[in-house]
Amino acid sequence: MTKAERTKLSKEKILNAAIHEFGTSNFANGIMNVICSKYGVSKGLVYHNFENKEDLYLATVDRTLLDTAKYISEGVYDTTKAEDRLKEIIERIREYFDMNPLYKNLFFYSSYLPPDGLEERLKEKRKILFKTIFNEFSSFDIKGNTEREYGELYACIIGEGLITITKDRIKSIKDASLLQSMQDEILNPIIPLITNGLFA
Repeated sequence: MTKAERTKLSKEKILNAAIHEFGTSNFANGIMNVICSKYGVSKGLVYHNFENKEDLYLATVDRTLLDTAKYISEGVYDTTKAEDRLKEIIERIREYFDMNPLYKNLFFYSSYLPPDGLEERLKEKRKILFKTIFNEFSSFDIKGNTEREYGELYACIIGEGLITITKDRIKSIKDASLLQSMQDEILNPIIPLITNGLFA
């Protein structure tokens, strides 16, 4: 095994340990010493691969968003109405989070209970998810011949807007499943507004 392969495996082991720890305990409780001792990873190796706890946490969120986006893009969607397509995509995300509860926790904790100082960086990372959702509408015509890049921007604005609206209502909720239920309660009635505002 080459040095590059060993480094890649080590980084993967650390990342998987961090996903489990942050996905179970959230950022405040996911302490580096716990990750090292609990998963048999040396602290030197962690700091060789990740600058600090924040960098490691952001990497776990990256993995969550990229894997979720991949699952969305692998879906087969055959609805002809934009509103129904969005419902299908949301259902696929729910399905994926049910299969991957650590990812579900990481997504909802990082979105609704972000660590101090990381909110803007997390918002930037979520764009991959919102753009992926938008790209599943490639067969739909955008109103007014709007450039698709503006459609992606619209998707990011709507996604972040939903998080902002929901965040104000759920400050005391710490359970990711309850966070998802609250988000669904707000999202479901506005699905027609989201799709009708963009697609012909």
